[in-house]
Amino acid sequence: MGKVALVTGGTRGLGAAITEYLLHEGWNVVATYASNNESAKSFFDDQLVKNGHLTIIKSDICKISEHSRL
Repeated sequence: MGKVALVTGGTRGLGAAITEYLLHEGWNVVATYASNNESAKSFFDDQLVKNGHLTIIKSDICKISEHSRL
C-alpha cells in the first residue's frame, strides 16, 4: 500500500503545498476540503500527473458529525 497521509485543508494554501510535496515524494494522500468544490476539483485535476495517488473528500473537521466519513 505504501505511505498514506491525511492532509486537512489539503487543497488550498499551506495544505495544498503539503499535499503537492507528499505526492511528489510518492505518498498516497487523502486531502480534505470544507467548502469550495470548484477549487478542490481544479486542484485535484492539476495533481493527476504527480507520482502518488490523491483522494479528495469534502469534510469539515470542525464538525464532529463528519469525522466518521474519514
